[in-house]
Amino acid sequence: MRFSLDVPVQRREIKDEAMRLELPIMPPSTNNLYCNVPGAGRVKTQRYRDWLNTCGMILRSQVTGRLGGRVDILIRLEDSHPTRDASNCIKPLEDLLVKVGAIANDNAKHVRKISAEWAPIKGVEIQINRVAA
Repeated sequence: MRFSLDVPVQRREIKDEAMRLELPIMPPSTNNLYCNVPGAGRVKTQRYRDWLNTCGMILRSQVTGRLGGRVDILIRLEDSHPTRDASNCIKPLEDLLVKVGAIANDNAKHVRKISAEWAPIKGVEIQINRVAA
């Protein structure tokens, strides 16, 4: 089954104060999300499309609703990539959270704080916490 992330999933808001999600696959770096194609302009790379499709299917089973309002996001990344830049992992994960309907939007109105850290884990853990308005 192919999961299309062309249109964000609309989910009902849940009353939970937090959500914890896990991905077995690290995101591609922000530097590898788009490429220039003659006649088409900037397009998603095949690697990014494949990652979005795979991780979209994984998160789809974990996300039961949308955390509305303002949220803080903590991203824990597998500490086996000594030359990677943690901040370059944030954007694809943030966009994925919007596309699967875990959060309403990734703008400043909704995401008040986002951070990434290296951890002794496999893949990625994402902790989303609702914060006071």
